[in-house]
Amino acid sequence: MDDERNSFLVDGKYSIRDLVDIDRLREIMERFTKVTGFTIGFLDHPEMNVLIATGWRDICTKFHRGFSCSAEICKISNHRLLFGLKTQGQLLIEECENGLIDCATPIIIKGTHIASLATGQFLFEKPDVESFRLRAKKFGYDEVQYLKALEEIPVVSKTQVMDATAFLGSLAVVISEMGYVQLGMKEEASRLGNEILQRNLVTEKLRESEEKYRALVDTTDTGYVILDRHGIVLEANQEYVRLTGHKCLEEIIGRRVTDWTAPHDRDRNAEQVQKCFGNGSVRHLEIDYIDKQGIIIPVEIDATRVPEEKIVSLIRDISGRKKAEENRLKMERQIVQVQKLESLGLLAGGIAHDFNNLMQGVIGNADLALMDSTVSEITRESLTGIISAGRQAADLCRQLLAYSGKGRFVLRKLNLKDLVQEMGSILEISISKKISLRYCLDDPLPPFEGDPSQIRQVLMNLIINASEAIGDNIGTIKISVDARDWTSENLRKIEFNDLAPGRYLILEVKDSGCGMDNATCSQVFDPFFSTKKTGRGLGLSAVQGIVRSHKGRIRVDSEKGQGTSFLIMFPAVKGVFDDFSEINPEEVKWQKSGTVLFADDLESVRSFGKKVLEHLGFKVILAQNGNEAVELFYKSETTDQEPIVCAILDLSMPVKDGIEAFREIRRLRPEIPIIISSGYDEQDVVLKLVREEHVGFIKKPYEVKEIISKLKEILHKEH
Repeated sequence: MDDERNSFLVDGKYSIRDLVDIDRLREIMERFTKVTGFTIGFLDHPEMNVLIATGWRDICTKFHRGFSCSAEICKISNHRLLFGLKTQGQLLIEECENGLIDCATPIIIKGTHIASLATGQFLFEKPDVESFRLRAKKFGYDEVQYLKALEEIPVVSKTQVMDATAFLGSLAVVISEMGYVQLGMKEEASRLGNEILQRNLVTEKLRESEEKYRALVDTTDTGYVILDRHGIVLEANQEYVRLTGHKCLEEIIGRRVTDWTAPHDRDRNAEQVQKCFGNGSVRHLEIDYIDKQGIIIPVEIDATRVPEEKIVSLIRDISGRKKAEENRLKMERQIVQVQKLESLGLLAGGIAHDFNNLMQGVIGNADLALMDSTVSEITRESLTGIISAGRQAADLCRQLLAYSGKGRFVLRKLNLKDLVQEMGSILEISISKKISLRYCLDDPLPPFEGDPSQIRQVLMNLIINASEAIGDNIGTIKISVDARDWTSENLRKIEFNDLAPGRYLILEVKDSGCGMDNATCSQVFDPFFSTKKTGRGLGLSAVQGIVRSHKGRIRVDSEKGQGTSFLIMFPAVKGVFDDFSEINPEEVKWQKSGTVLFADDLESVRSFGKKVLEHLGFKVILAQNGNEAVELFYKSETTDQEPIVCAILDLSMPVKDGIEAFREIRRLRPEIPIIISSGYDEQDVVLKLVREEHVGFIKKPYEVKEIISKLKEILHKEH
């Protein structure tokens, strides 16, 4: 046995007793046991003599009392655990047949396993008392003493065990360093024969080791605190001091934890302290702490009652987790909003397209009737009213298409200041006389690309909305226009993260009205949301659709009783302003001959097209879908019929749509003039077609003069 023991002596001279200050180490271990409630055993190797035991309960002896082989079982289990340790930092966890958990880590000095640190005599789960009662009967244990011993066994979480064993591993490294240093000291002292110098060096190294231990406890990112039954702080680490918003431990010792608990959680926190004394533990309690500056820090608490009527609590800062959860919920709301807008956009676009097709028959036939010189003045006025109402309906459809994202604007380089000034008179008459309009318009401004009629619609909707917010009260509406350079950081501050940094035109409409609360502000752009009893709620939703279609962004800022401000940003472009004066061409009498193929799936549109074209002197071939149009054109090309001089094709038709019919007809005669018509604005695929020779586009509903102008244009290109 002596030979075996000597083989574990460092350099063949020193045991662990010689290299570690046992009394100082006992103080450190007792302090850890006092703070955490975990036992620690310090054993030499290989004899497994217990040099220090703090908080040890000798549970195994009580468990196996009355069982003749108990000592042998413990010896085998301990031997398997401790002799399984080979390398520094290694941690082994052993579970005996009764479920008791023991953990151990080695102390290795100069490659020699000389001692071990162990903790244990606890359970991971609350024991099944009945199963242990049966075990006592089976093995002939003293049942009363056996179950009494079971009651003394603490139940801990695996998280607590991992925290405790992480400490043991770090402490083992510190002890190894202490032993290694002590070994060096002894060898140096032996060589020099100077005991006084040896003691001074050992003391200094021990002080450094103790500082390392303290640093280990104080640098963990989990706070811990020991409380009495009144919630008064007895001891804590530096992380907990930080969570309370204080600078040092002395500022919180002797104070109640409710002193830095947020007001809305103080009663609940006090209740949970008492609950912990009653139930023995509290798990995953989420409350808010508040520091001296009023900053809220959300924390999660796990607390356990320990002997001497105390509570040990582990506290974690969960600010990051809360923020991540908020971001996730925000993203989910944004996704739902996008899906809602996309669904409604599809519906709005479909309705607008079909309605434009129907209005073609109304406006077209009314316009055609006006060309009859025999129509009476009264009838002429009625027809003019029909056309005017039809135009307004077409404008409404255009807004729906813009909202759905299927509208294509006539983009020009606009002067935002000029547009606002031109609308001054109509804006004045659109609001109450008690409201004054104020302008703040910068000059000069760079241009931006936009559809003038749609930008006017945006401004009109915002002004009417502001006027209704003021109501019958005296108030002001301020319209500001300027241009600014925006950095990525500034764009993030106003939550326009998806915009690229650069120069933007700014349109701001600010009123002195009643304002809105946060809940209302978050819904103002939702389709059909309205604060008015009779409102339809499409105004601001359509505004947002138009702004986004112009690559711009809109935001609202409001406070109850403090008015509302709408801020719109459009990207500036280079170049000069376009002249976009809208000229209504005079109707010109124009006659032509030849045959025209007119294809549309609506009978009312075909009827109108036939009347107009025959009025202009054309012969007309009608088709009700794209397939029939191709067949009629093929027949004209392969027989002795008069050749077709032009084809007018609806974009959306059954069997074959207008694009498919266009391509097949062009294969038969590449230079045939073709006009594409649609209830939608020009789509991307149509824009590609109209770049070809002898191709034009006309949007439904169109008037007689518009189809005449388009025919003159397309047939003129032919020559």
